[in-house]
Amino acid sequence: MKKISISILIMMIAGYCLYCGYLMYRNYQLQNSKDQRILLVYNKSSLRNSAYILKAYESVLIEEGIPFEKVEVHLLMKLSAKKIARNSSAIIFPDGLVQHIPEELHNWVNEYMESSGNIAVIYDAGIRTPRGYYLEKAFFAEIIGINYITYNKYRKDAYAVGSLKFASAKKADYFEIPTSSIDRGLFLISSPYGKLRFPIARCDYTKSIQEVNIFAYLLTQEGEKYPAILINKYGASNILYVNLPLGYINAKADNILLRHILKTFLVKTFM
Repeated sequence: MKKISISILIMMIAGYCLYCGYLMYRNYQLQNSKDQRILLVYNKSSLRNSAYILKAYESVLIEEGIPFEKVEVHLLMKLSAKKIARNSSAIIFPDGLVQHIPEELHNWVNEYMESSGNIAVIYDAGIRTPRGYYLEKAFFAEIIGINYITYNKYRKDAYAVGSLKFASAKKADYFEIPTSSIDRGLFLISSPYGKLRFPIARCDYTKSIQEVNIFAYLLTQEGEKYPAILINKYGASNILYVNLPLGYINAKADNILLRHILKTFLVKTFM
């Protein structure tokens, strides 16, 4: 019995050592790879219920021929932001997959962007505490200029349903949205259903944002108007924020928005 216990202990230690070795190799590879690729971030605690969203992003990136690599958010903050910026020109924080982001990542993100890295923040990234409670202010609120979690203010009305309207025909064309998918009022439509309606977050501005940086708005039935797609500058870097659950929409309905928004940001905006 004693020999069996010792054997099990040795196997556990060996397994742990192998895992630590794998993590060291993984960290080195992420920081020192010569191949350019996008990083797709997820929180392992979200995979149980939202793995299908991760697959939606993977599918679109693969189909568009955009090299990428998945990375767990807690591993990301252990890496050198400056080194990551050299071989990962953009990081995507998807909807549904990183609702909790460790506070320690704030400085990491700032350093990454100061090193000319670009970020895409989708819908609800960084809105919860580790225990699942809503934050008073979203993780990226100050960087983006919009606080997209307003539960403390609106409670159950922090989320709503809205129609997507592009700010101009030129801005719709920038994202290569097919003209057949836009009506005369610049609303996104689907024949024969008319205007499409999406889940959205009621949000507040944390700083002034120029109209030129807002590409589309969301309009509720009550007449409220919220930014839907915006691209801000942060020094030499770009920040995309989308107030739509793109991965969820892609998985449940259509991939036109996820495909065109990601492709435009990753291929056209800064490359």
